[in-house]
Amino acid sequence: MQDQGFRALYQLYYGMIEQLVLRNNGAVDDAADIFQDGLVALFHKVRKVDFQLTASLKTFLYAICRNLWLMKLRKRKRETPITEVHQETVGLDAEALQLLEDNDRNQLVAEGLSQLGEDCQRVLQLYYFEKCRMKNIAEQMGYSGEQVAKNKKSRCMRKLREWVLSQPQAAEMLQY
Repeated sequence: MQDQGFRALYQLYYGMIEQLVLRNNGAVDDAADIFQDGLVALFHKVRKVDFQLTASLKTFLYAICRNLWLMKLRKRKRETPITEVHQETVGLDAEALQLLEDNDRNQLVAEGLSQLGEDCQRVLQLYYFEKCRMKNIAEQMGYSGEQVAKNKKSRCMRKLREWVLSQPQAAEMLQY
């Protein structure tokens, strides 16, 4: 059922977003990325209990994608005036912008995790996502004790932090 909804949104509104991006220094691939990110943000926003749609869905999705594209242009240091196609505009609240920025950070961290070895990935997953205690991590990983697990987690976090901070987009995210 969700797939049908996303397909319908794509058929109805993708062309509008593609025009927005293409008219403002973007490419077809950029438009596809922006539209997909916009759908993800819309999905998260709509699932909130207190969500109220104060404009048409078309306008709301356009505003989300427009703001995403402006953020991407800003990151590229190519701020240019944006050519409006859709006349009706709606503001995007701070919570929605924060969600989009968090999504960028999460993607960067996920990419960094994939750069680590399997042991590091597993230790960090157990500690941060599964909320395991060091004793349990040591047992699951076959380490001789809690201190070995703590040291491994520290080394893995240091590697992850170094990788993330070495990425150009990390500096841009820290500026905001």
